[in-house]
Amino acid sequence: MELNLNQEMKQMLSALLLVLLPLIVLGLGAIFGVKNAGYYILTMIWLGVGFIFFSAVD
Repeated sequence: MELNLNQEMKQMLSALLLVLLPLIVLGLGAIFGVKNAGYYILTMIWLGVGFIFFSAVD
């Protein structure tokens, strides 16, 4: 199945999924005091990979 979105909507969606969402998850983890280190490591990896894919797609 393929989504038929215009270019601007694709950029906004990819920015949300790859960059903004990991930052929101990190912020929520800091606010609620999650003590699991793996949580932060996975979120930082997600953020780094998001930056790489977002710059490659854009």
